[in-house]
Amino acid sequence: MTRFYNKQKELSEKWIGPVYPKIRNKLLKNSEFSNMCFVLPAGKGIFQVQSGGKDYIVSILTKSCDCRKWDLTGIPCNHAVACLRHERFPTEEMMPSCYSIETCGKVYGFNIMPCKDQSLWEKTNGPQVQPPIYEKEVGRPPKSRRKQP
Repeated sequence: MTRFYNKQKELSEKWIGPVYPKIRNKLLKNSEFSNMCFVLPAGKGIFQVQSGGKDYIVSILTKSCDCRKWDLTGIPCNHAVACLRHERFPTEEMMPSCYSIETCGKVYGFNIMPCKDQSLWEKTNGPQVQPPIYEKEVGRPPKSRRKQP
């Protein structure tokens, strides 16, 4: 409950911009690394990016890169950020909606209701809940010692 309360306060007071702050920091780190990338446009939203002695193919339309970081996380990798800069697209618009502040507001928008003390719970006439019955497994038990070489 305390975490939800703190996140609600942060959301209303501190968070600004369209993207969640931790994701924005990752995006800023990727934009710093994108300064070392050389972009060669191939046409129709496809680019060849040279970075660290390797070539990567980036497609802005399908939001994919050969390094697969953009494919897996949805956060544009440094190669994608370099391509977006080349085409003068804002990188925050290429982010999925799950990283937006509005989505975080929906996640932390409700309250978790606290429970009463156990002494105030209603007594029911249902069966007593017991732990499952232990059944011994068939076969020889494994050794717990490690042999020295």
